[in-house]
Amino acid sequence: MKSTKEQKGITLIALVVTIIVLLILAGIAVLMVTGDNSVINKAAESKEMTEQAKEEETMKLAVQDALAEGKGEIDLNGTGEGSLKKALQKEGINSYFNGIITLKNKKKYIVDNKGNIKPITSSTKQWKLKQDNDNDEKVSVGDLLAPTVTTVQNERFYVISVDNNYVTLLAQRRVDKNSNKQTDNMSTTEYGDNNIYNGSLVQEIINNYVQNLTGLDLEDVEVAYNTVHVNNVKGRILWYQEADSLKTSYSNMIYGTSSDFLIYWIGPDGESNTSSAYFIYGPYQSIGSVECSTHSGCGVRPVIKILKSYIE
Repeated sequence: MKSTKEQKGITLIALVVTIIVLLILAGIAVLMVTGDNSVINKAAESKEMTEQAKEEETMKLAVQDALAEGKGEIDLNGTGEGSLKKALQKEGINSYFNGIITLKNKKKYIVDNKGNIKPITSSTKQWKLKQDNDNDEKVSVGDLLAPTVTTVQNERFYVISVDNNYVTLLAQRRVDKNSNKQTDNMSTTEYGDNNIYNGSLVQEIINNYVQNLTGLDLEDVEVAYNTVHVNNVKGRILWYQEADSLKTSYSNMIYGTSSDFLIYWIGPDGESNTSSAYFIYGPYQSIGSVECSTHSGCGVRPVIKILKSYIE
């Protein structure tokens, strides 16, 4: 009788142990299927990595195609022979602007005209502080920034606003429509043309200038405004409201100095759809309206926006 009880006890213990082991194995199996390191997740990650690698390889092939078509030099902004934009579009990559390629995984790469490709990361510094207006070693309104990219490192931009992630910049000088660069020579920036009143020349100048800033990652290029909404423009002009709020504390930034008075177009804010046209008249330190369309004195100072993390 004792032996029978012992056998029943052993059998019960074995059953309980077996159930516990099975439960543990079931838990492990569930984790393998549904956990962070599950088979499903691993398979999805593997697929994503394969797709990313394929897209990166496609990008490299497109760059090489553009380089070959351009006979050793890539056209970074145009659509002719050696056009990188056309080569990328042919391969199904449509997110491209100004030497910057953005893939589906949001990774960004910068390409130069010789086909060299470099990833853009949060540690990539494309801008540096040239003049610290308040000597606080921080980027703030009134400071002067310059690109570190070799092709455009002589361009200068005033900081007109700063938020948590972005810095909005205003070109220090008016832009020469022939060289697509800022200049101190006032005579080369006089765009006497009645078409400027409807914004067409403003659009052309801004678009060409920003395209010329090859290799800079402009995070939030915006639409230009003059007398009407002008679409398909990279960058914009200064808004009336911005100029009005800055003219007292940052007079030199808005009007220029006594030796370099600035005359240039500004426009209504981005929320307005108005027929008003405005301009800065530096010699009298004033904001005018409409009259600038009748003479040749108005220039263009483009406004762009960049990521704060790109500044040294």
